[in-house]
Amino acid sequence: MAAAAWLKRWGVPVLWILWGLGGIILAKVYGLPQVLDTVQVFGERMGSALLPLRDRSDVLSTLTQPRPDLSALPALLGQDALQRLQELASGWAAVAVLLSALGFALLVWRRRRG
Repeated sequence: MAAAAWLKRWGVPVLWILWGLGGIILAKVYGLPQVLDTVQVFGERMGSALLPLRDRSDVLSTLTQPRPDLSALPALLGQDALQRLQELASGWAAVAVLLSALGFALLVWRRRRG
């Protein structure tokens, strides 16, 4: 939102390009792969949150059969939700909260300036 406030429609694409290029430069030139690792972890976590059971290929293969047995699905979704909640108690969640707070602060600062 903060990038969109400054750059309008180009805010999000520019942010992703800068994050990607900055991560590549830091990894290749300076030997600091942390930015790219962070992007990868956030992408995996976002995918897991948006697509339940995506890491469980055994379950997904049984669900794609012509007549799948869906009786175990609620329990499996509950286990997946519990795992996602447990991931919130990690350092990555704290990083996400800090980045969100920084983005919000930048957005408020931009809107106050007019």
